Formats: sequence, structure tokens, C-alpha cells
Amino acid sequence: MEESGREKAVPGADGRGLENAVQGTEERAQGNVVPERKESGQGNVAPAAKEHGRGGVALVTGTSSGFGMLTAVRLARLGWTVYAGMRNPERGGELMARARAAGAAERIRPVRLDVTREDEIRAAVETILAESGRIDALVNNAGFAAGGFFEFVPLARWREQFETNVFGLVAVTQAVLPAMRKQGGGRIVLVGSVSGRIGFPGLSPYAASKHAVEGLAESLRLELKPFGIFVSIVEPASYRTPIWEKGLRDAMLPPADSPYAPMYRKLQPLFRRSAEGGGDPERVAAAIVRALTDRRPKLRYAPGVRERAALAMKNLAPWSWIEWSILRVLAGAGKADGKQRPASGEGQHPAATGEGNHLSASGGESRPPAAGEEKHPPSPGGLP
Repeated sequence: MEESGREKAVPGADGRGLENAVQGTEERAQGNVVPERKESGQGNVAPAAKEHGRGGVALVTGTSSGFGMLTAVRLARLGWTVYAGMRNPERGGELMARARAAGAAERIRPVRLDVTREDEIRAAVETILAESGRIDALVNNAGFAAGGFFEFVPLARWREQFETNVFGLVAVTQAVLPAMRKQGGGRIVLVGSVSGRIGFPGLSPYAASKHAVEGLAESLRLELKPFGIFVSIVEPASYRTPIWEKGLRDAMLPPADSPYAPMYRKLQPLFRRSAEGGGDPERVAAAIVRALTDRRPKLRYAPGVRERAALAMKNLAPWSWIEWSILRVLAGAGKADGKQRPASGEGQHPAATGEGNHLSASGGESRPPAAGEEKHPPSPGGLP
């Protein structure tokens, strides 16, 4: 279901750096929206594709499930031609079923795209340009969440996390930019996370990768705006998807004698509660579509109240308050669930197997995380 248009008109493309910076701070802190100003010229309106997003050509990565799948269907329903990137197009059955139900199947074209493979990226972009002649929008959604406690997450797992969530995003964006510049504009949306603004214990690889995406979004926004290319980042918290049960069941827990076992026993019930009470992922898809179709796209989009509250706390509160609140939640979880013990993963520490915890949250496929599907981690208590 589409959200209201209260965030539709935000000045942001007229080069008024200080004014925009102040407005952006207020939006992030309060969730407020700046009223639309009358246009004083063409320079202050972003070039949305074909009448504010209707009828454009979009590439969306990680579309076999979750946010990517829902975004692809929404765009196709609005009249976009959507190239739906996924590692294995044979796994696109749910996507096409949803598209048929929406009456938009003819506008979705699955393409093989593992964001860690440059040959597949190049082939996908060449296919789009050969068939459609342009790329109006890119949604960088593919990714996964590697969990685990920092001390024991192998470097190989850190590299895998960044290879997909950061370098894969970079590679796809670099591949589409020449076409966007040549055609005189476009939109790029990065799917970030509240974890890119607030770190949480047990998720340091994922949080670090999403913090990198935050910085990348700001730099790209400034570099590409002169070419009529507008960059936005959507920052979801936890959302209800089928992957939750699988992710929790497959999570590898530290052994009982690990120094981190007591903390993990406190985290586990929080993850489970987030799995059962996460938000509707359609809200995230709606935020992505807004970023692609707003006349004046903002840098950051928070899909809902939970995200705005968490980000306002990060912007306004001293770190000591944030630290106290998170540790207090953990302490309360320990009292409420003090008898819980590691189950399936006991005796199998990630360092011993060469893998990290798979605490995926955003609606990806029911399998170990890999390049090409977006999975967001749980958000206990509304935090990342």
C-alpha cells in the first residue's frame, strides 16, 4: 500500500548547500517535511523518468524476494520497464506470480545478475541498453547480512560482506553511469539500513558495510548532481519477511564456553521478537518508489516512524544515552529469557567453520546469504 504524499516535495536540487544541509538535518532529526516551493527554473527539479517515473526503464538488483521483488512489481505496475536482476533467474517464480497478479508481468524482464561478477554486470547493462536504449533508474538492493561477534568473524567473511554490500554496489553503479550521463539524467537508489547509522552488537560486519554505503551515498549525490543524476538512500529497520524463520534457525551460535555466549543468549530473543513483529516490507518498497518519482528527491528516506525515531535519537542524543538504552534492553532480555541456551549451533563457533552468523532479515531466499539478494538484519526494540 502506498504511503501518503506528505514527503513528496522537498527542495534539494537548487545548489543551496547550507540551506539544504540545515533542512536535511531537521528532516533526519524530526521526520518533518519542507513545503514545496514554486519553481524558479528547471535546475531545481530532478528529471524523473517520463512524467515522474511512469514509463521509465529501471534496473533493480536482488529481486528474487524481499524489498527488490516488491519494488520491481510496484514499478512495473506504474508502467516502468523493469529489468529484475537476480543470481538465478530460475528462482524468479514468486516475482513473476506477483507481477501477473498485478497485471504487470509483461513489463518485468528477469536478467542474470550476481553483483560480485563483473561479466554478469556488463552483460546485464548491455542487454538493457540494446533492448531499451536507456536506463532511467538503478535500485541497488542486493546484499546480505553477516552476523557474529567481531573478535571471531574471519577476515574472509568480512571480505565477502563488503564484496557484495559495497563493492558489488559500486560495480553496478559504475556500469550504468555512462548511459545515465549520456542521456542527461537518472535516479540511483541505494538500499541502506538503520544499521548504517547505529551499530548493534553481533552485527559489526553488516553495520560496517552499511555505514560505508551511507558515506558513498553522500559523495555520489554531490558528484552526480551536476549531471542531472540524483542519488538517494533508503534506510529501513527490520521488516517481516519469510526469511526470518530460516535465518534464525540457521544462525550459528557461539559455544557455551565462549566469552560472548551470555551476550548472545540475550540477543537471541530480541532477534526472534523482531522476526515475529517486523514491519510490512511493502513500506520499504513504497519508500524506494518515492525516491525514484519525487520531483525533488531527498538524500535520505526513512520508510516509517520506527526508523525516524531511531535516527532522531542518533542525531540528537549523546552516545552515552544510546549506549545505556541498548545495554538496558540487553539486560532486560537476559532477565526475561535467562534459561535460554544455544541450540543448533552449540559447539560450532563461526571462527572454527570459517563462516559468520546468518542473521538475515529482509525477505531474501531461504538459503545461506550470498550475492544478489537483499537481506536486512533484525532490529530489536526498533534499533538496528
